[in-house]
Amino acid sequence: MSNMELSSPMNGQTKIPVTVDVCMRSTSTAHPQEVREAIESWVEEVGSVRYAAEPLPLPTAAQDAFLHAHVESAVISDLGGCPRR
Repeated sequence: MSNMELSSPMNGQTKIPVTVDVCMRSTSTAHPQEVREAIESWVEEVGSVRYAAEPLPLPTAAQDAFLHAHVESAVISDLGGCPRR
């Protein structure tokens, strides 16, 4: 499992730091840094993520073959000290 901090837009304007716990697939041969960069790019592309006590909906193989092949699950585990709404 890889833990990473990245920024995610909030209300479409401000970015706040979030901690994302990523569980890589047992078959993954990717370097954790590659997965981190792919998750960061995906969150930036999506534009926002919703804090919930459940895994993030990851892209399909057609949407992002790399993440689909290497990431089993990802969940936001911390909002970087920002209050939850």
